[in-house]
Amino acid sequence: MSDAPTEYAGEVRDVFHQTKVTVVHGGRLLLNDFMPDKFRRAMEEDLRAAGADVILDDYVDGSIKDGVVKTRSGKVVEADLLVSCQSFACNVQCDVKTCLVQ
Repeated sequence: MSDAPTEYAGEVRDVFHQTKVTVVHGGRLLLNDFMPDKFRRAMEEDLRAAGADVILDDYVDGSIKDGVVKTRSGKVVEADLLVSCQSFACNVQCDVKTCLVQ
């Protein structure tokens, strides 16, 4: 996960105070492994302090059905809006413009 989903979740909580936000991330910690674990844990703590829920080591594959989404592990999360923020690894042999377009 890049920092974009984490930033977006924080912005939603900041602007729409009453909106419940849940971040589901497939890794053991938020963000990518190139960030120090201490920073990644602090980011999670900041999101939780802002009122967001954080679910780690899990994924959402489907879409909203009857006002909920289900994670791969079977957790049910109420949702009106699902923002999918999947990251990808760029081929290190390509130039930046090519990676951004593809």
